[in-house]
Amino acid sequence: MMARKVPGYAHGKERKYLPEAFDNRTDEEPITIWIKTPTERQKREVMQMAAASIETNDQGEAVTDSDGIPQMKIDLAYSMRWQNSVIVKFVSRVENYTGSDGNPIATGEQLLDHGETEIVSELSAEILTGLSLGEDEKKHLPGSSDTTAKTTQAPDGIAASAEPGDLQRRAGAA
Repeated sequence: MMARKVPGYAHGKERKYLPEAFDNRTDEEPITIWIKTPTERQKREVMQMAAASIETNDQGEAVTDSDGIPQMKIDLAYSMRWQNSVIVKFVSRVENYTGSDGNPIATGEQLLDHGETEIVSELSAEILTGLSLGEDEKKHLPGSSDTTAKTTQAPDGIAASAEPGDLQRRAGAA
């Protein structure tokens, strides 16, 4: 019997990722993003920045839904900060992507400044969770479920009442 092996992509190695957003994968020249896979420790450090807590009422009791499930409260500013941190630290290069000003988007910093929110959100989730792993590898991940990217819609980070760029400005990215 072999000792347990940590599942997922090998840390520290650069790998290619093609975002799904905007049907990128069917494009003749798809946006290609090169990711340096973080170590498990780096993933935990980034997740410390995520701010989610159980919502409480005035008496300090958990607010629950009709089934008794506690409701979560998420701070979008913190969420944007951890997304930004992940992109800067772990994107080594970007290919085939041009900003609205006509200049190439080639680095993680440029992706944050000029890339579309849908791609940034998808990419940050990919870096931390390896969503593009094969189904067999996903089955062996701790806390994994039977859902796949085709049946689970990734959050796009856009609220109906927000103006373009609001989330980035509030998170200090703009």
